[in-house]
Amino acid sequence: MLARSFVLANFESLADQHSDEFMKLTASQLTSLLSDNALCVASEYRLFELVIGWVRHDLHAREQHISQLMFHVRLPLCTGEELVEKVSRELLVTSNSDCYRLLVEAKDYHIVVYKQPLLQTARTQVQPILYIGFSQQIDPNSVL
Repeated sequence: MLARSFVLANFESLADQHSDEFMKLTASQLTSLLSDNALCVASEYRLFELVIGWVRHDLHAREQHISQLMFHVRLPLCTGEELVEKVSRELLVTSNSDCYRLLVEAKDYHIVVYKQPLLQTARTQVQPILYIGFSQQIDPNSVL
């Protein structure tokens, strides 16, 4: 349990610094980490990049898992610019009908701002924020 907590709290830096080990994760292991609300990343777009990199590492074997993995990336929390300029241009997303629906959902969330309170899902809830230079995780719900 302690090791998992460490991985969740340091996911992004571990994925970057230990990319060989990150690329060896199974789809099930990566899905388990992505689905955990304690996962700490600087941005959802960075998480998107890590997932796409993991899939591309063994595209033939891993492409089948893209929708399962992307379901846990909170695309509505990406900026509008990231969605339009980057995510929308990713063929792995646009060629998969489930991923494409998640992209449309995220864009709709940004376009119809006044309906955002009605469009709340697990993918619109903010994950713990990673503050570089701080050694403790800060819960965004406890900040004024």
